[in-house]
Amino acid sequence: MARALAALIVLAGALVALAAGAGPAGACSCAASTTAEDLARADVVFVGTVEGSQRVDVPQELFVVTEVAEATTFRVQRVFAGDAAPRLTVLHELDSAGCGITFRGARHLVFATRTPDGLITSLCTGTRSIETGADAPEELGQGAVPTTSAPPTSGGAGPAPASGPTATDGASGAGVALALGLAAAVLGLAGVVVVVRRRHSVPPCGEPAAEAPPDGT
Repeated sequence: MARALAALIVLAGALVALAAGAGPAGACSCAASTTAEDLARADVVFVGTVEGSQRVDVPQELFVVTEVAEATTFRVQRVFAGDAAPRLTVLHELDSAGCGITFRGARHLVFATRTPDGLITSLCTGTRSIETGADAPEELGQGAVPTTSAPPTSGGAGPAPASGPTATDGASGAGVALALGLAAAVLGLAGVVVVVRRRHSVPPCGEPAAEAPPDGT
């Protein structure tokens, strides 16, 4: 009985550790690619500085993990592929489980794909930050200045601002809740085992405990 109880406690601890370590990190795996390959896959490639961002609701099929994404607006400095206006808004996930990306810093090289819902990018497209004053990779060429007649970056009125909770870890959050629930169930079962064991080992009130037989009998 003691071994079974110890095993249950170890299992509960493992589940709690799993819940603590569960998260989007590490779930995304990008295939290695060159700048030339990233350029060939993208519809629009540009260098720009971040002007601002906001959470937006997006169609369920647009991203892998979440229906809440972030729309980041860039002031475009140089265009290396496609048509780009002086300002572009790009949609992207934040949850790294879906290869999301967070634009930290001011200046970025963005490889974006055009969809009916707008331009989208991810961690696996080659999008990355560039230090102020640094040149873009030589494989991209000289580039050009943005045009004022570029097509719109999204269909219709564009994505609506996100409503309700803005957490972007829906799938990973559900996994954490499941692991914690299982751990609680295991600990509860361990408690039941302890109670039952005590009931069977302690004599009822008023009844003396059975005496051990004398030696030699």
